[in-house]
Amino acid sequence: MSGENNVVTIEGDGGVKLDCEILGTFEACSKEYIAVMPIDKKDDENEIFIYGYREYKNGEFDLLDIEDDEEFENASAELDRIFDEMSEK
Repeated sequence: MSGENNVVTIEGDGGVKLDCEILGTFEACSKEYIAVMPIDKKDDENEIFIYGYREYKNGEFDLLDIEDDEEFENASAELDRIFDEMSEK
């Protein structure tokens, strides 16, 4: 997984804007994804959001909603594998 400590603002349910730290980007099933975590944690739960990721040559990028359950499960499993691998080091 690659990434810097950047911040992105996502729009949640009901149009609520949420500042999130970019944890990194990763690939699963030949598609690119990004993992982000809300900066303002109001509880002890470390909620992580996964989006599809498309980066452009100028450095701009889009976050893409994952609407297919199987695709989301594949991306989540890959992210879990990456975190497990990182914790073993």
